[in-house]
Amino acid sequence: MTNALSKWRGAVNGVLYTVQFHESLTRDLAADRAQMLLKQPLAGFTEEQQYDALREAVESGTELTQLIPEPHSEQDFRQFLVLLLEELDALRPWPEPAFRTLDVSGGTSSAS
Repeated sequence: MTNALSKWRGAVNGVLYTVQFHESLTRDLAADRAQMLLKQPLAGFTEEQQYDALREAVESGTELTQLIPEPHSEQDFRQFLVLLLEELDALRPWPEPAFRTLDVSGGTSSAS
C-alpha cells in the first residue's frame, strides 16, 4: 500500500466510522460532518490535508467501503463524500482552529 493510499484510506475510514449507523447519507449529514471535521480534524490531519485526502479518495477507482462494515452502497458513500467536499468548500475560508495537534513522532528526544 502506498503512503498516499494509506493516507486517504485513514481519512475515508475516519468519516465512514462516523456515518456507518446513519440510515441515510444526506446533505444535512454531510454539512454536520463538515462542521465536525473543521472543529476537530481527523487524527494526523490538518483541515487541508483531510480535504485533499478525501478528494483523492473520491477521484480514485479504489473501493472505499471495504474495511469497515457499511450498510450503504459504495456508490452512496462515494456520493456522500462528494457532498461532504462541497460542504467543506462552502465553509471556506475555514476558521483558524483553536488549537492544533502537533505530530511529535519525527522529533528528537533530548532525554538521555
